[in-house]
Amino acid sequence: MGEIKKQGISNAIISYIGIAIGFINLLVLQPILLSPEEIGLTRILFSFSSIMSTVIPLGMINITLRFFPIFENKEKKHNGFFGFSILIAFVGFVFVGLVLFLTKDFFIEKYGKHSSLFIEFFNYVFPLSFFLALISIMGSYSAALLKTSFPSFLNDIFTRLLNIILFSVYFLKFISIETMIFLFVCIYLLQTFILFLYINKIDSPGYKIDIEFFIEKKVFTIIQYGLLFSIAAISSIGLRYIDSIIIGMYLPLAQVGVYSVCAFIPTIIEAPLLSLERITNAKIGKAWQENNLIELDKIYTESVKYLLLLGGLLFVGININIKQLLSFLPNDYHQAFTIVYIISLGSFINISTGVNSGIIFFSKKYKIGLMLLAMLFILTIVLDLILIPIYGTIGAAIATAISSILFNFSKFLYVKNKFGFNPFKTKYFGIQLIIAICFFINKFFMPEHSNKIIEMLIKSCVATFVYMLFIIRFNYWPEINNKIKSIFTKL
Repeated sequence: MGEIKKQGISNAIISYIGIAIGFINLLVLQPILLSPEEIGLTRILFSFSSIMSTVIPLGMINITLRFFPIFENKEKKHNGFFGFSILIAFVGFVFVGLVLFLTKDFFIEKYGKHSSLFIEFFNYVFPLSFFLALISIMGSYSAALLKTSFPSFLNDIFTRLLNIILFSVYFLKFISIETMIFLFVCIYLLQTFILFLYINKIDSPGYKIDIEFFIEKKVFTIIQYGLLFSIAAISSIGLRYIDSIIIGMYLPLAQVGVYSVCAFIPTIIEAPLLSLERITNAKIGKAWQENNLIELDKIYTESVKYLLLLGGLLFVGININIKQLLSFLPNDYHQAFTIVYIISLGSFINISTGVNSGIIFFSKKYKIGLMLLAMLFILTIVLDLILIPIYGTIGAAIATAISSILFNFSKFLYVKNKFGFNPFKTKYFGIQLIIAICFFINKFFMPEHSNKIIEMLIKSCVATFVYMLFIIRFNYWPEINNKIKSIFTKL
């Protein structure tokens, strides 16, 4: 447990540093170092490759996390499990690469009019997809060995810093755009190589597959399990990137760049949910194993209470300041605040429904979760295809928000009806009223200031004070109230 705790703390630190670097990179530096079209090019190239990279492993990531203990034997080099993983990656790459090659003309036709620059660099999708797939496979192998800190560092910090350096060099006109894109892909090749060396250092991975042992352990049944969960992986990754990909089919790459930057901002609202899931997933899994419904209900209820409160405060803070924040970026971004408004609503709904995904996916009804996730992915694609041609990037934002709201509402109803858990108390609906009051005060009582930073600080302080005043007054967070009372008692 000591090693797990140590890795968990390290991962949390690395994750938050990575979020900070990602925020600075995408929201501050990239709009300065790259044009919106160039940001759009890198985002659509990475987005397209990321979706392809979830197919290439053919479910190997989930297989590793679930079944590696069956094959684990250091003396026998884990019966060649690592070699089997790499072999599957090559098989998947041949399959995906062939399909992509045969459909290349389709993508050229779809992107040729508005995103010709992407078509010019389309062939880089092949190597980048493969590198990203290998990174995912080796990352899951490291996780199975309980060695996650260094892979997390490479993914969350190392590559992002290299991207910043690369874009800075390009901005200074030391290299051409062709060289920049080539080196952009090479960053992930370097990450793959370093991760490969790291695994060989911490472990003695086997490359010779023990076929008899694999057959004995019913390898084809295991592969079927992996392929089933790969649907969830494709849907999950696809939801993060599909809007950028479809925007590039109908709008110039510059719009992809603007949308990518603005769509990143609301993800800050969901950060507490991601952090809490890292802690609660193991507890939820254990509770289901013990059929401890009381513990599950408690975890679910507590998660909704705290995440709803934190999500509400973050939702207010982002939306009352977004116009001032975007004013620091180039002109292309100044009128894109509506995108943030819409997507942040979906993000707020997502965080306010708590750890409902964990409740479903760690239960015996996980297939329902997979089905809901796949349906969400399909719904998002359909809405994007309908709304983007009509409303542009606003349509993409609407599609994302609607999908998020429907998905979380479906999960809530399923958990309530199937397991009998309902974490929402009547008084929680008053939080929406508190949020509305904060917006009302910001709209009609907050004067503008010539210095945008000072204006943002004043607005944030007033909104936080009003928000917390109501939270304390109506005892939404008893722990805070008790802490305040103890302080006054000591005084």
